[in-house]
Amino acid sequence: SYVGPWLPEPLLTAPDVAEDVELAESVSMAMLLMLETLSPTERAVFVLREVFDLDYDEIAEAVGKSQIRAAEELAEPAQRPDRVDLDRAWQERSTRFRTGGEQVTVLVRVDPARREDVVSTALAVLAEESDPDGRLRLEVTFQDPRHAEWALWQLTADAEALAPRWLRDSLRNRAAAIAARYAASS
Repeated sequence: SYVGPWLPEPLLTAPDVAEDVELAESVSMAMLLMLETLSPTERAVFVLREVFDLDYDEIAEAVGKSQIRAAEELAEPAQRPDRVDLDRAWQERSTRFRTGGEQVTVLVRVDPARREDVVSTALAVLAEESDPDGRLRLEVTFQDPRHAEWALWQLTADAEALAPRWLRDSLRNRAAAIAARYAASS
């Protein structure tokens, strides 16, 4: 047994292991998304150059192109940033992965004061812009159609579903049924 003075537990100075795992998963997902944006030849050139460290002559021989063309295949994706929105692709992919459900993406106009009510019930906000009248136009993803309908119904007159059409119709029919019930009772 230890007979010396008591020493405190050592402090952890290294980052949490969970953070390392999360970072590794994020990098892996980003790499997969990036590779999906490339053509098959571009993917081959990228993997042969970055993973196997082959020179351009070997890559050109492997893919059946000239050395210059192989170099162009590698550089081209970096020169077309507008071809794919990686942030949006990442949101859609991670949302689908997390829920595995029948997700629905909705375009909705909402009073800015109720923005957080929509965002807090949605899985992801894919786009957001202001309309000239001051209302916000949000493109949001909900876990499933029933959840989308419930979330927007809770906002009553503060939100308007613009798309998809079935959601607009469902909310309108629900409101009409309630109005008819109250009209019949008065």
